[in-house]
Amino acid sequence: MKDKARPPLSRPVNRRDLGGLPVAGGRIKPGRLQRSDDVTTVPVEWAVDLVAEGVVATIDLRSAAETILTGPGPLPRLGVAYHWLPLIADVRLDATLPSQASPDEVGHWYADLVEINAQRLATAFQVVADNSGGVLFHCTIGKDRTGILAALLLSALGASDAVIAADYQRTEANLAALYNRAAGLIGALLNQPDGRTPKLLIPAVGSALRSAPEASIIALLNHLRRRHGQVLGPLLDAGLTPVIITELRQQLVIADA
Repeated sequence: MKDKARPPLSRPVNRRDLGGLPVAGGRIKPGRLQRSDDVTTVPVEWAVDLVAEGVVATIDLRSAAETILTGPGPLPRLGVAYHWLPLIADVRLDATLPSQASPDEVGHWYADLVEINAQRLATAFQVVADNSGGVLFHCTIGKDRTGILAALLLSALGASDAVIAADYQRTEANLAALYNRAAGLIGALLNQPDGRTPKLLIPAVGSALRSAPEASIIALLNHLRRRHGQVLGPLLDAGLTPVIITELRQQLVIADA
């Protein structure tokens, strides 16, 4: 890959700390669990600041094409553990969703991704449970793949559907800046030798994929409950244990006084 095809360096615009969100029996500790858009194409000084804030591990949910294009970024060179757990095989392939997907259709697709990637998502839980410092997880936009993992982690900690939905919806205000930031990556992917178009990164205007309505993530939770009896059903079948969930709570939750 020629350097000119690489997207330019920029700071994330959809990064946020889940610290302070209410969960069963308490709140999430500040600085321990963060979600974001891409953190591989960032300036080194931004990465240095993130390490200084206590982040010790990242979870990269992007596809192979995305990671080959950008690499893991500067954070691993600064001692941050890097875990690649892709939730989509190839983001450049045509989406299986209608061009004007509804929130329920998006939630259905999210649930499919959870089932297909249950073992990787269970591994993500283990990564978070194993670290006593901050863990940041991300994809490119920080909405769909990142939103799925955020919803599952928050559900495991006992957050209400309303809290999960409100966190997901916060991305809505950042979408214009996010698509602008991702333009360089999209352009670089378009220049791949096979010429495939990253339709998942440029969904149709009017589609729930182009926005972040609370209904999309609520649909994910409801589809999983209908299919498996509980939100975490696929992960439990793939090796997630109650012990790991207990460790998560011990690592991440400040108990109410």
